Amino acid sequence: QNLLMLSQKRLVFQRRIQRRLLRLSQMLYQAFGIECRGVIATNSGYKVFAKNYIRETLARGKDMIWCMIKPAPTYGGEKIDIHGNGEQTLD
Repeated sequence: QNLLMLSQKRLVFQRRIQRRLLRLSQMLYQAFGIECRGVIATNSGYKVFAKNYIRETLARGKDMIWCMIKPAPTYGGEKIDIHGNGEQTLD
């Protein structure tokens, strides 16, 4: 029974911290004139967290290397100016 009570107290404490972090971030965004609403998603129950973290870390490393060596594009074709109005891409 004491263990259950400690577990409940810990959960209440964690929720209070999450609420404070949410409120702090909302105040920061509002200071810059950005309206924000939402909740913090807890990361409890993610069984593949380590796998995803490793995959994302490797992907960032690969992208950094690709930016340095600048390989030729996979798909060729004429370049389309992205600063125009987009009429060239209409099919």
